[in-house]
Amino acid sequence: MLRAAGSRDDIDAIGVYVEGFKDLDGIAFVRAVDEVTKAGKIVVFYKAGRTEVGRSATAGHTASIAGDYDICQSAAEAAGAIVTETFKEFEQLMELTSVLHDKKVGGRRIGALSNAGYETVGMADAVLGPRHEVDIPDLSKDATAKLAETLGRHKLDGLVNARNPLDVTPMAGDQAYEDCVRVFMQNDDIDAVVASFVPLTPEMATTPDELHDKDSIAHRLAALFHESPKPLIVVIDAGPTYEALALEIREKGVPVFRSSDQAIRSLGRYLCHRADRPTPASKTDG
Repeated sequence: MLRAAGSRDDIDAIGVYVEGFKDLDGIAFVRAVDEVTKAGKIVVFYKAGRTEVGRSATAGHTASIAGDYDICQSAAEAAGAIVTETFKEFEQLMELTSVLHDKKVGGRRIGALSNAGYETVGMADAVLGPRHEVDIPDLSKDATAKLAETLGRHKLDGLVNARNPLDVTPMAGDQAYEDCVRVFMQNDDIDAVVASFVPLTPEMATTPDELHDKDSIAHRLAALFHESPKPLIVVIDAGPTYEALALEIREKGVPVFRSSDQAIRSLGRYLCHRADRPTPASKTDG
């Protein structure tokens, strides 16, 4: 099944959940992963049966042989798969790999911004993990000057320091937020951007009745995503009232997370994988 899916031109990413293998089937699977990833596909892998209880559950469910969890994970990773530890991580990596496949990935440098200070701190704290290490670099003098000019134009320079990560505060409206994201997207020293915001501010059009306004943040961020070859991840840190906002942006083809630190972790896994095993030239390369 993996080889069949991997041979299709209309499939870029493949998610695989496995409970166990019979004798020698694991070797065949790892060989298939190697073939598929060398062909430019991305395989996201979750292996069940990590604990004794989990192995017992898989055996009871499918009569499969759970096998050695660590060996299986290591073999799949060495063959080129992105190995995930939780269902949430599996879900997030599937979204990133399918939506960002045609984006250019030049490295692991992230531009991060939010309208909430605690999120910028949380994103900075999440740059290092067991399977990823990314950077939130200082901005160059030119980029700092451009960002400072943008903040001044929107009368935010008295509240905000031009830096990475950037806290634009809840005083930033849709246009100001878009313009700051654009500065990061156009910066050659940034490889990917995480645009996070808490939508509980009257300065931004985020409620269900405002989403169809072409000037709303949903339309602005989607336009930025599609006009640039660089990855852009949106984070909406809020409750059920803003599900419509998240859905509106996601339906426009933009990856949406609901927690900024999780976004950095999963994006970090994705960037590290792409940097280590680059896919063939993307459609946006021309």
